[in-house]
Amino acid sequence: MKFSVAPVLLFPLIVGCSTFRPIPPAGLMWAYFGESQSIPSLRIVVYAPDKPACEVSRVKDMKQLPVSAAWAEMTVPAGECRQVVIGTGADYWVFAYPNFGAMGADHDWCLKIREAAARSSRVWLGECQPVGLKSLP
Repeated sequence: MKFSVAPVLLFPLIVGCSTFRPIPPAGLMWAYFGESQSIPSLRIVVYAPDKPACEVSRVKDMKQLPVSAAWAEMTVPAGECRQVVIGTGADYWVFAYPNFGAMGADHDWCLKIREAAARSSRVWLGECQPVGLKSLP
């Protein structure tokens, strides 16, 4: 009985080169929003599955945005993260940020933000995808 080892050796290579990307989480989330002082059309959303993770990110962004985003002169409100429902729709285009949640804006800005995040991050980012967002009271 003779068998080939080639498929066993090629499988990790094929799987490692696949186009799998993380998808943005959906459902009940915690989010905050930011607005650009220099670009009137730029409004971002950042969300996480739980309030503590959202608050840590919000406070960090309030104190100092990444250098790669300084050009946008983003302001993050001082209020708490608020509960939202993320589902189907096209209110925002977001990309998954592994082990956190997602972030984005409109389609064009999502692509630009993702590109900047990919240059400064060491994680595998998702592709920009449309989501619906509904704020809860």
